Amino acid sequence: MGAVAGYGGSLQESCLEGFNSLGLHQTIVDINRVMYYKEIEVCSDETINRLWQLINNAKTDDWWRISNLVEWRISITPDIFANDIHTKTLLNEFVDPDRCYIQRLEPNSCYNWHTDYARDTSLTMCLNVYDKSFTVFGQPAQGYHIRDMHPLYYKKNTMYLIDGSMPHCGLNFSNDTRYLVSMSLSKPATFIKTLGFLKYKFSNVFSAHIPGPEHAPS
Repeated sequence: MGAVAGYGGSLQESCLEGFNSLGLHQTIVDINRVMYYKEIEVCSDETINRLWQLINNAKTDDWWRISNLVEWRISITPDIFANDIHTKTLLNEFVDPDRCYIQRLEPNSCYNWHTDYARDTSLTMCLNVYDKSFTVFGQPAQGYHIRDMHPLYYKKNTMYLIDGSMPHCGLNFSNDTRYLVSMSLSKPATFIKTLGFLKYKFSNVFSAHIPGPEHAPS
């Protein structure tokens, strides 16, 4: 699956309508059960403002990438999320400070299907173009087919924990650059282990919604 840059609005609309006609908006509830992702919290206005200040003030040289095969990014520091208790707790427990970024995805483009490298799970938050940009999870089938596709439609200012070990791709059907917070949880942190940690730390918020055992800090 390659980039979709250059296609017109009619294709964008038909693709989105195709997802909707398959009932994939409703699949958001099902994803929470099969655990492709989990909403963590709505981040504070102060956090969002600081992230946009970094983007708007960034110089060309501030954007970097480790190779031409991956996305452009700028580095951010965990202290930005000081007012977001669930995110802050996960950052303190699992995240190396040098694995925190804002990534950009160019207009009318996508990432190929992939699993994340050097991490099993990550924190992510889309900062704009919510209506025409999403992440799709799926499973490879025979040939070029992908089966069991489930989209994550980002909610405004909402931090998610995602299972990056599952095949997924990112799509931006808008005419604007998409900006996405991406913060890697260090191995051996896994998606399920991190959810168990959230149950242990915030049982009043997460226990009713997350299956599996609680995990005390190791």
